[in-house]
Amino acid sequence: MSQARAFGLLGAAEVLAGVALILGALWGAGWFGSGHGLWGSAGLILVGGLGALILALGVCTLRWRRTAAAANLSLLAVSWLVVSPLMGEVLLRGAIELGWEKARRAGLYADPLGDDLFYQLERLWLQDVPTVAGRFDPVLGWSPPATPDNPLGLMEGEPYILDPEAPAVLFYGDSFIAGASLPEAGRLPRMLGRLLPDRRVYNFGVGGFGLDQIYLRFAATHRGFRRPLLVFGLLTTDLDRSVLTFRTGPKPYFVL
Repeated sequence: MSQARAFGLLGAAEVLAGVALILGALWGAGWFGSGHGLWGSAGLILVGGLGALILALGVCTLRWRRTAAAANLSLLAVSWLVVSPLMGEVLLRGAIELGWEKARRAGLYADPLGDDLFYQLERLWLQDVPTVAGRFDPVLGWSPPATPDNPLGLMEGEPYILDPEAPAVLFYGDSFIAGASLPEAGRLPRMLGRLLPDRRVYNFGVGGFGLDQIYLRFAATHRGFRRPLLVFGLLTTDLDRSVLTFRTGPKPYFVL
């Protein structure tokens, strides 16, 4: 392959890479309606400007592929490829240290479904960290506190008297069962309780629980009742949460 042809292919690749970066910058800024708004104008300028630089480099390589300038441009491109990741790392870390909100999105660096790092970064960077109902529990990680009016630490807004011998229905699950964001009358356990007036319905659901925590809460409480009916409300995300060791705080986990 001749030198001119090789530089021609290199220039074409640079043009395509530059165009792809420019389109990616526009998509990331939400210009096509399908982007997620990953960055604002600063990110658009940074990524789009980088794409424009590569595009210009490719055009120049194509234009002067038959001259010695093409070799110099190729050397420049290789040097840029070596240096740019380091520059990108410095810029990203600088943006994080300066508190740029777009760079402090935990979802850019970790998966919330199965990566402790996501929640650790949220706690490190956010002022208002999303919290779950309850307080620290050495076994469960967190749970609603037990009080004289709420001896089981349930998602209950009204006082109750515990009667272990009475017919009971026990609900276990995450926020879908706990219903902390719903009026109490709209929670599943309370709705079933209205249909079964002869049974006491207990809501052991806790927001943010994984399958491991749901099991531990069940194991610690169901034996305190005489032949209760058990209802488990499980979501696929509960299984994902089982691999976490940290969410809004330390949580238990099983090791196989």
